[in-house]
Amino acid sequence: MPSSPSDFALFPELPVEVCLKIWRQACLTPRVVVVRYNPDEGRFVSNSGPPAVLRVSRESRHEALGIYRLDFGTPSTAPHIYVHSHIDIIYVTRRDTKLEAGREEEGLMH
Repeated sequence: MPSSPSDFALFPELPVEVCLKIWRQACLTPRVVVVRYNPDEGRFVSNSGPPAVLRVSRESRHEALGIYRLDFGTPSTAPHIYVHSHIDIIYVTRRDTKLEAGREEEGLMH
């Protein structure tokens, strides 16, 4: 019996075709990707991490790399933020949302 709902010890026993369908389906979960331009670094940055499916296994990564694309490059930097442009919600902001949230908590924002 699995130790938690997230464990499925028999996954490797499934036919490869079924595993690949599961990984592709996992790539269809929309994410909110917050992106901002950092003029000090001359590049776009994001606090949103890469999709989890890219880090599960070689098999999942291989499938995900066929769906997710690196984006938000500039003339001086290569694209480095993974997005699925048809599914992800991409929020481009001028502010550092992490910094702004900290300021609001401290009562520094009006």
